[in-house]
Amino acid sequence: MPGEAAAQAIAQRIVDALAQPVRIGGIPLNGEASVGLAYAPTGADVEALIRNADTALYSAKAHGKGRWRQYHDGMVNPARHHIDARRRVEEALDNGWLAVHYQPIVELATGTPVGFEALVRLNDPRGNMAPAELIAVAEQTGLIERVGDFVLHQALTDARQLAAGDGRYIIANLSARQLRQSDFVARVRSQLAAAQVDPSSLVLEITENGFVADDDQAWSYRCRASRGRRPDSDR
Repeated sequence: MPGEAAAQAIAQRIVDALAQPVRIGGIPLNGEASVGLAYAPTGADVEALIRNADTALYSAKAHGKGRWRQYHDGMVNPARHHIDARRRVEEALDNGWLAVHYQPIVELATGTPVGFEALVRLNDPRGNMAPAELIAVAEQTGLIERVGDFVLHQALTDARQLAAGDGRYIIANLSARQLRQSDFVARVRSQLAAAQVDPSSLVLEITENGFVADDDQAWSYRCRASRGRRPDSDR
């Protein structure tokens, strides 16, 4: 296309030029530029051209900055995708499209299930969402508390059947955001009481996912009903 190669060369020159360190007050500073490039033939819609360039800019940023990207058909604007994904999770919570599946935890020596991990899934009639994306969207948009509450409620509802007797337990995953809720302990106790589940049958697993800083481990805590008793922990 006429001029396309020249525009790409200019974008690269901008990126290279702004990547050069500069000294301000004797202090070296490094910068990075992200450039979004869109090409259109003469007479094209100016607003559409700007939107395409903006989408390419977001793509450049998403790939680590210090680079340029050119718009192509099908390129997704991350910001638009983020908004759409949030709306899908909200609709799933409001319309009952979330479901909890259970992954058995088996003792290898006997092949006997000793516990079950509750895993949330989104069953959207318009198309499912990958579990990892569901959790990421919920965490990034503040919906993780509602999702976590749903999983805990459903897990405790099913615990009487799945974890009945023989010391079996249910694992529910939490985010650190939920733990920061001032009434978190009271809410868990209330749900345990409502479901008539022995607290020793519930394990709350806290994974980092960007919320627990400087910790690459996941911790599990077995709940106890006794006040003032420090919970056992497994690492």
